[in-house]
Amino acid sequence: MTLTRTPKLRYTLRAARCLAPCVLMAAAACTAKLPDHPPVYPVRGELLVNGKPAVGAVVSFHPVGNAAPGAVRPQATVEADGTFRPNSFDPRDGAPAGEYALTVFWPGGKGHIGPDRLKGRYSDPTRPVRKVTVKAGDNVLEPIRID
Repeated sequence: MTLTRTPKLRYTLRAARCLAPCVLMAAAACTAKLPDHPPVYPVRGELLVNGKPAVGAVVSFHPVGNAAPGAVRPQATVEADGTFRPNSFDPRDGAPAGEYALTVFWPGGKGHIGPDRLKGRYSDPTRPVRKVTVKAGDNVLEPIRID
């Protein structure tokens, strides 16, 4: 049986030749070793505003003394019970060891979009709501109470 090279077959073969290197590169990228990152340690905290959980508030961890663009800046979203666990590389994985200035942004409105309910009072890392130190091992922060 012989194949007749119709225009459609030529187009299909050309497309396959073009796509093959892309598929190989994508497969290589998926198996490539991810860059190393510093170890992270579990951190748990609680944020209450006027005695109630600040559901949906975002707590940001700003490394003290490390303003480098590549510095890890963990963030956490406050849950319904008022607790939070920061994300550094994976969900709720914690934070690298070090000292952090904590800031809080609590978006108002539906879908957690809108102006800061705290009017920006706690969103400046130079005037944090609190400074904390994350150490190797499990870290439980003192509750943050805003009145």
